[in-house]
Amino acid sequence: MRILIDALSARVGGGITYVLNILPALSRLKSHHEFSVLLSSRYQGSLTDAIPGGMEPIWIDIPAEPIGRRWWFHQTELPEMMRRRKTDLLYAIAESSYFRVPARFVMQATNWGLYAPTKEFGINRWRMKAYRLTRQYPVYLSMRKADRVVFISQTFSDQVSDFMRLNSDKGRVVYYGVSPIFWERTAPSHSVCNGNPYFLSVSTVSPNKNYESLLRAYARLPSDSPHLVIAGRYSNDQTFRMLQSIISEEALGDRVHFLGEVTYDELPAIYRGSIALVFPSRLESFGHPLVESMASGTPVIASDLPVFREVCQDAALYFPPHDIDMLTGYLSRVQRDKDLQDSLSRRGQERARSFSWDESARRLTEIFDELG
Repeated sequence: MRILIDALSARVGGGITYVLNILPALSRLKSHHEFSVLLSSRYQGSLTDAIPGGMEPIWIDIPAEPIGRRWWFHQTELPEMMRRRKTDLLYAIAESSYFRVPARFVMQATNWGLYAPTKEFGINRWRMKAYRLTRQYPVYLSMRKADRVVFISQTFSDQVSDFMRLNSDKGRVVYYGVSPIFWERTAPSHSVCNGNPYFLSVSTVSPNKNYESLLRAYARLPSDSPHLVIAGRYSNDQTFRMLQSIISEEALGDRVHFLGEVTYDELPAIYRGSIALVFPSRLESFGHPLVESMASGTPVIASDLPVFREVCQDAALYFPPHDIDMLTGYLSRVQRDKDLQDSLSRRGQERARSFSWDESARRLTEIFDELG
């Protein structure tokens, strides 16, 4: 089949990670399918090297913002492009609006913001409600049109399928994989905290990440405790200002370090230099840093969400997202207990072996074959 992968949604974070890994994995399968990849020359030029030989890139001149420009392209230019190219199947790597698809259609669902209770977004809940007014119903219609909807965890599949009233035979679960760079032990250490151990959190700084609970819990540790490092771009100014206010209130200014967005190649060393990854999110559809941390041999402390238990199983310590006392206790315990660190590290690496980009590509290809 001639398969067109719409990767226009890959702008930051998990979307970029997905493209960087799934395209080479699909290419390694050497299936009978012919793949082409739709990308924007305006904001995705950095993905050029991720496109393997034999997979055709299709570059279009379209901006990241306003989103309406991309919406118009999907409804008008994309269907005509697919007809000209005799495309047999469209694979969209994230939710968007697709009202006219002249081929079989597979869409991946990843964006919790479209489905979760808005109260979980705290001070940004009204902005989220406005966002949904324009996005949620078009995505609902597109899901109804899709031949298959790919979910990145079973927990996410169950919740979204019920919310969107999807037929049970339409959904498929395909986990994310983990890059081999997180298994390597020879990479140089990172210069974070001058080589001293630290607690780590890796994720975009946004409302659902619950960093306020992490800061409050960390503030209860003794002042000579290892520092806290947060790696991730700032996606919400209001949330970042709130976190800075907590840091000032708790007098944490010289103990908490925001690295901002770091490159993918830097991450393995950052994980390995830390005492533990702390992932306090209130909402996630998968939680890719969990798998990266486990593969790196770094212990995991995670909020007690069903999806996190699905991903980590017995390889993490879990706390209710707003239980600051329990999180403080886990931070202190992991720091002091070397046997616990070793146990979590060993179980994490065992669990991480269940996640493979090659397996993700194989499962995707099975779904494409179902529709061939």
